[in-house]
Amino acid sequence: MFAAILLDCIQSIHGERSISGIHNLIQGKKSSQTLQDARLYKLERYFGIYPSLSKLNAHKAAESLERRNFIRFNQENHPVLADEGEKYLEDSFMKDVNFFSGMEHHRNIILFEKRLRLLIQTVTHSELKDFSFLPIVEDPSVQAWMKRLYRNNVISDLLTSLYEELNSLLSALSHLEAELFTRRLTGGGLIGETREQLAHDYHLSVEDVDLLIKHALFYMYRTTLSRQENYPALALCLEGMANEKLITSSARQTLQWLNRGLSLEDIVKKRRLKLSTIQDHVVEAALIDPSFDIGSFISKEGQKDILTTLETLNTNKLKKLFEALDHNYNYFEIRLVVASSKHTFKEDRHAPSSTS
Repeated sequence: MFAAILLDCIQSIHGERSISGIHNLIQGKKSSQTLQDARLYKLERYFGIYPSLSKLNAHKAAESLERRNFIRFNQENHPVLADEGEKYLEDSFMKDVNFFSGMEHHRNIILFEKRLRLLIQTVTHSELKDFSFLPIVEDPSVQAWMKRLYRNNVISDLLTSLYEELNSLLSALSHLEAELFTRRLTGGGLIGETREQLAHDYHLSVEDVDLLIKHALFYMYRTTLSRQENYPALALCLEGMANEKLITSSARQTLQWLNRGLSLEDIVKKRRLKLSTIQDHVVEAALIDPSFDIGSFISKEGQKDILTTLETLNTNKLKKLFEALDHNYNYFEIRLVVASSKHTFKEDRHAPSSTS
């Protein structure tokens, strides 16, 4: 799975980002650049799905793909999909991976998983009258949530419901995903197996184990969220969760000042940041929020001019757009129009990157 996700990302970026850039996207780095990449290259589903992924392991995986002739590196040392890699993608699991929604849900998935694992451990140990177990989740807020839940529910009823709901959901997943998920669980006198043990037993990489389990969690979370009446026990794990528009905290502060009527120059002085950083925040807002109005930064005529050139050239290079527009617009204006266009263009084409 990990190799296929990397190849899918590499195919989408068309040689315009490094392996480090792809790592940042999958790991969920909260920078304007990474958020922009996720939107511009239509890779939102993978954003933040693997927070613990190390840059070293991402590079090792890329080297393995190169040895298998799945990718090659261009003059900028950016990965490009090779014919063998394209064939592998066509034959791989990709058609079966429909549940990742990282941009929208990655933060809630982390909390959902912690609560679910502690809930399973608690109800199974309680059924055995074993109240001396050490919580598998050390997060104080999750432990406090579990204590409230324990006081307000009949544990035996909760155990039965939880078993039936998990059985139903896991039956809809692949046999491999269901087994990996359940064998990681701790509770009822059983200790969950390590990622390394599972990787050894199933002849997978640790990254594959992590992502297959995470895919199962995305499915369980999204199904429970959409049909809470059918999954009352699992729905308890959703308590207090909210889906906010994903945006960096720094960008959010910039937008607050913009909404108060300050100019970019005023915000630079107020926040003591570079103009380029403030501009990144504005581009991020245009990417995230379909209602964000870019009219105060570039005229309607300018927007039309850039969009026409964008459609004509169908390029992924800002430098080419900049030159084709005879330097009449700066990079910020071009990036802003391209970002805003993502909400109106439905064609499955690749958008310009924010670097040349």
